[in-house]
Amino acid sequence: MKRGLRGKRALQKKVTSFNLYADQTAQIQAIMEATGEQKESPLIRQLLDEGLAIRRRKLVHQEASEQTPAIPNAVETLETMKSLLLKMLRESTTTLQVEYVNLGLIQDTLAETRANRMNVWEKLVVPALREQGKSEQEIAELLEQDTAEAKDFAYGLAEEIRAENLAEEKAGADIDLAEEDQPALFDSDTLQ
Repeated sequence: MKRGLRGKRALQKKVTSFNLYADQTAQIQAIMEATGEQKESPLIRQLLDEGLAIRRRKLVHQEASEQTPAIPNAVETLETMKSLLLKMLRESTTTLQVEYVNLGLIQDTLAETRANRMNVWEKLVVPALREQGKSEQEIAELLEQDTAEAKDFAYGLAEEIRAENLAEEKAGADIDLAEEDQPALFDSDTLQ
């Protein structure tokens, strides 16, 4: 709408007339007396502006509420969570079964490796040590020493791999993993 000089709104040339209800006439008279307004026209224009502003706010609020997505009810949310948890449980069970198979394979590999090591020790190393004049006690101590060195190497390598994995996880997740919070992967003192 055009604004005239001094920022006032311009009036339309079209004259609009309408008849007021009796209660509206009484209310307009009371407002005119309270505000000291002398003419009805400016007051009626002001009241019309207020009514139109309220109508615009109602429409905007109504449109906004229609655009708001519906919130799923609690039952649907709980059912979705239940199905996701059951799926996670099935997947973790499958993962655990795979881990059991892996553990079995690792145990078989270790048993076979130990058997081959002892076979080589008995057939090749022990006769050579006896020819050198070593006693059965010295031969047993050499076997213990070799076994301890092999364990130390394996445990050290496992700890290095564990430390690298923790560093990668920490960098990826950006969390602080305190060393004392992490369980030891291998404890060579308890396995000997």
